[in-house]
Amino acid sequence: MVLNPAPFRPLPPELYRLVDLAVPNLIEFAQLVGADPSDDPDPARFSCMLGHAGLGLPSVVVTLGAVGAALVTSGGVE
Repeated sequence: MVLNPAPFRPLPPELYRLVDLAVPNLIEFAQLVGADPSDDPDPARFSCMLGHAGLGLPSVVVTLGAVGAALVTSGGVE
């Protein structure tokens, strides 16, 4: 299942475990992992942020506007 969390709203944790791929933008990603969207998180930290959130999402593609996108997995960021 693919999840586009726009507009963002918290979902029950068991629903995130059904998702194969989430595709949030940068602000939605920050909200998803419980970070402050105004902090402008560093993409190099996305994998760590995703792991700490404990949502069980295996893969997330964070869209970054004109910069492109970042594939985030437990193994890192591409």
